Amino acid sequence: ALTVRVEVTNTGDVAAHEVVQCYLHDGTGQLRRPDQELRAFRKVLLAPGESRTVELVLDERAFAAWDPDAAAWSVAAGDHEVRVGPSSRDLRGIVPVVVTDPT
Repeated sequence: ALTVRVEVTNTGDVAAHEVVQCYLHDGTGQLRRPDQELRAFRKVLLAPGESRTVELVLDERAFAAWDPDAAAWSVAAGDHEVRVGPSSRDLRGIVPVVVTDPT
């Protein structure tokens, strides 16, 4: 499993919710899949000025895609990206991840 930690701060004057979303991009091109897929998310309530570290866990299944040739879920070895932000169009962090042994 891979644990993603991100610090979130409420810079506003009132309590507010924020949703931290974690997307996975498979840069290997070995399996047919979307450019990025939502793999984990967490909604947090923050008081004004409060900061909190949010943890999201990506297990093996988060990296898997259906392989029609093998008729099974498969994890592609190679370069991936973990992308984090409040939405798919507002990514605040991108971290490269290399899967070395998907078996």
